[in-house]
Amino acid sequence: MRRGSSLVTSVLAVLSAVAIGNKANAQSIDVPFTGTVGGACSFSKPVAGTLKGYSQRSTNSSSPTALIGNVRGKVTVNCNSSAKVRASAPVQTGGPKFTPKSSSASIKFAGTNHSYGTNTNMPLKTGESNIEVFPYIDKGSPLEPGTYSYRVTLTITP
Repeated sequence: MRRGSSLVTSVLAVLSAVAIGNKANAQSIDVPFTGTVGGACSFSKPVAGTLKGYSQRSTNSSSPTALIGNVRGKVTVNCNSSAKVRASAPVQTGGPKFTPKSSSASIKFAGTNHSYGTNTNMPLKTGESNIEVFPYIDKGSPLEPGTYSYRVTLTITP
């Protein structure tokens, strides 16, 4: 029986040596991360402007043939980096329907005279900017009486 017991002891000794020899070594690795924080701008709630009828002096009509901004629409933009803003052409949202002969919108910084036309990028600096919006919609013929509504979309790009 000693022989059987010696064999078991020998097998256990060999297995223990193998197990001890295969211990895991401590290792570490760095997992890299990168990211970019882009510039961001936000609009305040816009202040609606008003429209009024307008007749060009070259027409003989006493009825208005165009709509212009009577009181400019206003919005404040706050940016954490420089960006650009542009205005779309006015889009009718209410009133007697017609297809304009021409339409445009201009934007400018409040308190300045230099304006930027439809789809022209106006540069924005970091911080707060007060922007005024002025639409122009020309029917080319007398406007029907009614209440007209338009919107101009402002778009900011980095």
